Amino acid sequence: MHRFIHDLDMKKLFFILTISTIFFACPDNFSGDDGCKQYRYNFTLPISFVPTGSIIHIGDTVTITSKFSNKLWNDKHTELFTFDSIDFKISCHFIKVDTIIDAQGRFNFLKDFEIIADSLYNFRKGKTTTAFDYFYDNNEYFLKFKFIPMVKGVYLFEFISRRNLSSFDWDDAYILDEDGDCETNRWRPQLITNNGQSYSELLEYSPNEYYKEKVGYNFHPQRDGAHCFKVE
Repeated sequence: MHRFIHDLDMKKLFFILTISTIFFACPDNFSGDDGCKQYRYNFTLPISFVPTGSIIHIGDTVTITSKFSNKLWNDKHTELFTFDSIDFKISCHFIKVDTIIDAQGRFNFLKDFEIIADSLYNFRKGKTTTAFDYFYDNNEYFLKFKFIPMVKGVYLFEFISRRNLSSFDWDDAYILDEDGDCETNRWRPQLITNNGQSYSELLEYSPNEYYKEKVGYNFHPQRDGAHCFKVE
């Protein structure tokens, strides 16, 4: 009887060790593609917001610029990838955070700004958001547009990539690493405005608890290209 129990315990131990080996042999960041080490690759696109301060005046011209090479390190700096004429699917919107708004109406503030963009960037303007295309030339991506505030208030500007809207909707554009070991369509661009300076303390002006909760710990300029400013 004791030998039977001992054999049974050994079988359980062998089963547990086998399951553990299988689990640790398949890390979460393994893509399964030949040569690709990560489950998904992230790349940072720089965004310049000028003037850089938190206070803007009615009639001031604000210039948004983004420029980067077609060779980008992924955020973990393990590979250098080449982006050859990729559509980054970029758009932006404005939220007036010092006004009581519901979830459905929070993007309805494009009318508070005049937006100026060269036809080179295929600027499109909808009711609540805009869309742009980067200009690709000489192995570089470039985008530039301007906006002029016409209404006083505290605004949250978000420069976003539509590729980030769903973690399950993989991109169909393939990129290749410099060593040629990895060709993947599992990547996302992250946007960062003014080196991460977001002036998130201005969100304290908001009567909406959702934005007050973002102050200090739930605001991600590295992820969504966010920039908060006050128009006087």
